[in-house]
Amino acid sequence: MRVEQRARRARGMAWPVRIGLLGCLGTAIWQEPTLAPDLHDGMKSAVASIEARLEENEQVAAFFKSWTGERLAQDAPNLSASLTDALSN
Repeated sequence: MRVEQRARRARGMAWPVRIGLLGCLGTAIWQEPTLAPDLHDGMKSAVASIEARLEENEQVAAFFKSWTGERLAQDAPNLSASLTDALSN
């Protein structure tokens, strides 16, 4: 009975660990394409496809504009200048 409970708890904790491991693996491949060049190319094409679909969808574009308040494009130069000043001092 006790072994079954531990096994059930271990299986319950295994799926978040598996998701985290896959996330780390994907991040590593994204950062260092030489780990898996074919997979990295597939990831790049998937990102390009998703970006194209998001840009075509007016509803999603409106959501991001309302969410950011359209401030990202105008604040980006100020943020980079502030970061440059902070790092140079």
